[in-house]
Amino acid sequence: MIGSIATMSKMLFSKIKMVSYQDVILSMNEEDAVVIDVRSREDFKKGHIIHSIQIDMSDIKASKIIKLDKFKQRKMILVCGAGSLSEHAAQLLFKQGFADIGFLKGGLEEWKANHLPLTHK
Repeated sequence: MIGSIATMSKMLFSKIKMVSYQDVILSMNEEDAVVIDVRSREDFKKGHIIHSIQIDMSDIKASKIIKLDKFKQRKMILVCGAGSLSEHAAQLLFKQGFADIGFLKGGLEEWKANHLPLTHK
């Protein structure tokens, strides 16, 4: 409980936002947002949000994210399986200079529960 309160207060004072699946769709369509999937490559291959980019969490932790630098000025939404890993990744990326970051509430579990499409390409 205390950990959750601390996480929520950090989010309130930062630019990191928890976003709904509706917000993801809107941001992709109207704001040219970039969706970053922080699940493993294997899980990514099983299905992911169309046009999303897979980045290993270990690369984010080690600041090996050169391929994301071109997106620093764009809105970025991180996704994972259930939401907690993408929240952590968002915090790390924010510390690395990415300004407009959100993470999908409930992750891909929430996305799939609402019958939204995934691609395997």
